[in-house]
Amino acid sequence: MLFECAKGRSCECETLNINLGDLNSFSTTVDMFNPVAGIIRRRDLSKGHITPEITQEYWTAWKTAVYNFSQAFLTKETDRLPAMSGMASRMPREIFGDYIAGLWTGDLLEELLWSPRSSIPTPKRYEEWVGPSFSWVSLFCNCEWGLRDLGEGAKRVAEIIDARATPATIDPLGKVKGAFVRLRTRIAKTRKGVYKGRPRNKYNQQNDPYNFDTEEDWDMYHSRKIVFFAMEISHRDDHTRALLVRSSERMKGSFERVGYVVFDNLDFFKGVEPTELTLS
Repeated sequence: MLFECAKGRSCECETLNINLGDLNSFSTTVDMFNPVAGIIRRRDLSKGHITPEITQEYWTAWKTAVYNFSQAFLTKETDRLPAMSGMASRMPREIFGDYIAGLWTGDLLEELLWSPRSSIPTPKRYEEWVGPSFSWVSLFCNCEWGLRDLGEGAKRVAEIIDARATPATIDPLGKVKGAFVRLRTRIAKTRKGVYKGRPRNKYNQQNDPYNFDTEEDWDMYHSRKIVFFAMEISHRDDHTRALLVRSSERMKGSFERVGYVVFDNLDFFKGVEPTELTLS
């Protein structure tokens, strides 16, 4: 639950609390919350007033809020989307597009490439279904978008066909019963040792470049009990960004996200034809 007024904000999770009068006293608070505090004040976003600078400010504000909120302990884990509903309602649709269970259609391919920032707190999935696997709401972690530098100037290989969420209550920005993203792209089975014999770099630490969302996903990959796939998102120079997915147990015929990967100087999808598939 989030409460706000012209002078401050208070939330149940205590992570997004802020008193605007204190901003000048704490430089770290300014750095962390200025982008978020700025969206309290409505702006004129009528035609001609949306500049690249304003667009970037709003995206920064949203991602700052998500980063701080994604590690919050809530009384009920299933309240993650309702708790962010007030913040989401502040985001102008002229910039963000439609809201899909924590992500925005205005830049959905980039939105899909969120990642756990660190192992503290240890990323984990909730016991109850909180949201679709392709959204950060499905995971307890410090969530960020750390691959955006490789997205600048990248060719968007994947094509979004459709994306929808089904609200579970009268709040269209709150809890959902289900959500999906349908896209057309290339997909291929993961394989071990794709970098075998090559020097290690920041994308390759153990001969395999895969970054799984949780330790459980990593263990499953090594056990070879489940088949994992790489789903291509974009390509720039010698880097290809992709999601790691597996067949969904909850929604038959779809895929669930389990991580991400950056292929460095490797044409992993060579000879693979694009196909339509669904993320859930």
